[in-house]
Amino acid sequence: MRYKKYIFVGILLAIFCCGGCRQSEVKKPDNLLEMTVVENILLDLHLTEATVRVKMFNQNEIDMNKWQKNEIVDLFKKYNTDYQQFEKSLNYYMSDKKKSKKIIDNIVNRLVKMQAKKNDNKKS
Repeated sequence: MRYKKYIFVGILLAIFCCGGCRQSEVKKPDNLLEMTVVENILLDLHLTEATVRVKMFNQNEIDMNKWQKNEIVDLFKKYNTDYQQFEKSLNYYMSDKKKSKKIIDNIVNRLVKMQAKKNDNKKS
């Protein structure tokens, strides 16, 4: 249960740092990423960050920074986008309370399911 709280807080912080608190209307950007793509990128970014935190105990911090940077570059390539397009799309969706809540809820639910599946596999 404690793990779920950390996941939720981490996601909220990431979203708010990217402009989720803005109250002003955000213009729909050119090349807007689909909401599901933004959700998938946020989930992958969270999982990458979690991996980095775990691996930092076993490796040199400089190596981990380099690894993380490469992983994030690869992540944006995976979705055929870049950070700027992602950020504009994220800001657009986060400016709409219903859409931002849906994205956050979907990510939290997916992470909870991943953790439950992992726990089930450990029991087997």
